[in-house]
Amino acid sequence: MLIAALAASCGGGETKGESAPAFTPPRTYDQLDLDDPAAAVTEFASAFVRRDFVAAMLVLHPSTQVAMATDVTAADFGTWVMPDLEPAVQARIELERGGDHHLDALRVFEVAMEEASRNGGFRVDLVGGIDDVRVRTADGFTAVVDAVLTASDEAVVFELGPTADGRWRVRQARLENGSATELPFSGRPILGSPVRRLDVATTWRAALPNGSPLELLQTIATLVAMGDHFSLYLLLDARAQRDIAALLPPQTSGIHEITGARLDEALDEAGFVFDLSGLVPMPEPPEAAATEPGGSFTFLVTAGETDFDVTVSLDGAGGWRLHRLAVVGDLASPVPFPLP
Repeated sequence: MLIAALAASCGGGETKGESAPAFTPPRTYDQLDLDDPAAAVTEFASAFVRRDFVAAMLVLHPSTQVAMATDVTAADFGTWVMPDLEPAVQARIELERGGDHHLDALRVFEVAMEEASRNGGFRVDLVGGIDDVRVRTADGFTAVVDAVLTASDEAVVFELGPTADGRWRVRQARLENGSATELPFSGRPILGSPVRRLDVATTWRAALPNGSPLELLQTIATLVAMGDHFSLYLLLDARAQRDIAALLPPQTSGIHEITGARLDEALDEAGFVFDLSGLVPMPEPPEAAATEPGGSFTFLVTAGETDFDVTVSLDGAGGWRLHRLAVVGDLASPVPFPLP
């Protein structure tokens, strides 16, 4: 029954009458409402309220993403969180080094915001939500949006810019005592942000089923059929996330500087290299072969007339990640898969 369900849910995904995905997919970048400055600010704050820091990173302007990547290289998070929280962020990064995630700007931002939620220390406390959103100025190059932080009643200013796809993205969020030169956050809050419980049940990654190798494979095939390659990136293991960045062509669109989003752009244009419709495992993967975090194994699947080797690894949260997908016998195929 499991194999039958897998085959049904991993069909082409674009023909009417086919089975719906076995899970509720997360919203993709294209579904975020970034059509005007006020909407983009609302999406940005809403992502913080949900503790979905992956979505929040997607709303940040590519120029800010570049600056944040530089911060990661320099291990300087003074414009991300309050100074007394930086040691906790640094410690968490060291704990995660060599772990489940490639520590690029996306993951480090997620780590920093998670620590700020658990321990206080937000520069701009968007987790409490915002009120009174209003556009102060806007033209074809920049926009300024005013709002009020619900948690502290402090005024907050958002500066935004459009990207090549015609959508608005947040360059900076700053308090009244902040500087326009600090990215992504600026200013010192009047009161420290409170310690809050971190509920990850509604985050992007939590919506991607990967509790078993077969479930992971089913989810990947469904995401490929939907064209949601950013979510696919989140299901790669750390080495695969790192290696895919080296395979991607140089960024030219000016829309994103995040590896997962760049992968999504590249595959949206060229298509995924393999047809995974009708995917059926043969035989059932021997899950017992890798029961410790970091353990991995390879098993055989078939899709149509093509057989694939699938290598998966177990992460520290008990979920499975894709390490490599290759045609059987293609020993030169890169990690995690070739690009068109």
